[in-house]
Amino acid sequence: MRKLFFMLLLSAMLFPATANAYDNNDGYDEEEIEWSVELVPDEPIRPSRPKAPVSFPKVCKAGSVLIFQNAHPAYTLYIIKEGFVEYCTIVSPTTTTVQLPETLSGSCVVQLVMGNYLFTGTIIL
Repeated sequence: MRKLFFMLLLSAMLFPATANAYDNNDGYDEEEIEWSVELVPDEPIRPSRPKAPVSFPKVCKAGSVLIFQNAHPAYTLYIIKEGFVEYCTIVSPTTTTVQLPETLSGSCVVQLVMGNYLFTGTIIL
């Protein structure tokens, strides 16, 4: 019984469940978004310094879907086209995919805001 338990535990660690993984059968290749980061100018700077450097989000684009590839904090997502916010939503820490509106097309700026940090990238829809 003990060996069976340890075998199950070992197999669970080697082959983690991927129930929330995005099934990319739509013919689109996943493209990882490259980010730049800056401090949000309107936010007051926290009095204490963070103990670790900020982690960049790992987000891929497949068609009109954004795929968050690892555990992440809550973000506010903005899609900006020609200087205007075309789409805005809150991305909770449990969200793995965000479906963007089909009405968006062309080159867009993607912004993720987390606290005092603004991550900016570009996508083509």
